[in-house]
Amino acid sequence: MQTNMNQDIAKTIRKSVCAIGYLTVPMEEHKKDPTNPDFFIVGTGFLVSEDLVMTNRHVLEGLYKQEDEKGIPKEQFLISFVYPQKDNEPNWQLCYTGITKSFIPNELDRPDIGFIGFSREQTSNDFDQCKPVVFDDLSGVNVGDPVAMWGYPTGTALLQPDLVYTQTQKLCRVGPVLQQGYISAGTPFEVEPGTLEFLLDIRTYNGMSGSPVFNPKNGKIIGIHYKGNKLTTSVAVALSNIDIEFWLTRLNEEGI
Repeated sequence: MQTNMNQDIAKTIRKSVCAIGYLTVPMEEHKKDPTNPDFFIVGTGFLVSEDLVMTNRHVLEGLYKQEDEKGIPKEQFLISFVYPQKDNEPNWQLCYTGITKSFIPNELDRPDIGFIGFSREQTSNDFDQCKPVVFDDLSGVNVGDPVAMWGYPTGTALLQPDLVYTQTQKLCRVGPVLQQGYISAGTPFEVEPGTLEFLLDIRTYNGMSGSPVFNPKNGKIIGIHYKGNKLTTSVAVALSNIDIEFWLTRLNEEGI
C-alpha cells in the first residue's frame, strides 16, 4: 500500500519540527565552525503555537539532567529549526534559539508530554515559514490509516557521515528525516473514542521522541511519538484538537 504523501504537506510540517538538545561548547565557540558536532540532540519537538514547542516529558527531563551530570549551563540548552532561505531555495538556514521556559505536567496520570517556550526575537526573518501544526479531531482515525512523522532518530549521529556520533566527524547534513507507516492498533484495544495511544508499524529510535505523528494526506496531527521497541512497533500518545486546546489554555493560566 502507498501512503499518498502530499509533498507540500510534508515540507510544511518539516518546517514546524525542531531538534531539542544542548551545545557542548559556548555558542560563540560553536559559531567558529558550525560543522562541528557540538549540538547534541536528545529529542524532537514541534510548534503548537507561535512561540511554543511540544515534546515529551522524558525529553525535557533528559535535557535538564545534563546540567547536573555534565555541567552544561542552561544557556546552552537550545532548540534548532531548519528551513529554506526565502527566494533562494534549495539553500537552507539553521536557526538555534534558547529555551526561555518549560512546562512538564506533574500529575502522575498525565501523558508523556512537555512544552518549551522560546523567543521569536532570536530567530531569523525567514522563520515565519515555520507555522504551528493543526490537530485532528480524531473522529475519522482508524486502524490501517497511513501515518508519518518527522524526527531525529539517533540524534546528532543522523547528521554525520557514518551515522554514528563522534566528535571527530563533521556534520554532513541538517534537518529531520521522514518516517512512514500505518496505525496498527490502539490502547486499550481498537482505535475508538477515548483511545489513549496509537501503536504504529514504524521503526523508531532514540531521538524520535517528541516527533509529531500526522496524516500524510491532510497534514493534521493525531499524536506525539514517545516510545517504541526499535524493531517493529512505535507508540504515540493520541492527541486531538480538544486536547491541545486544553493544554494551551492551561499553559496560558500558568504563564508559560
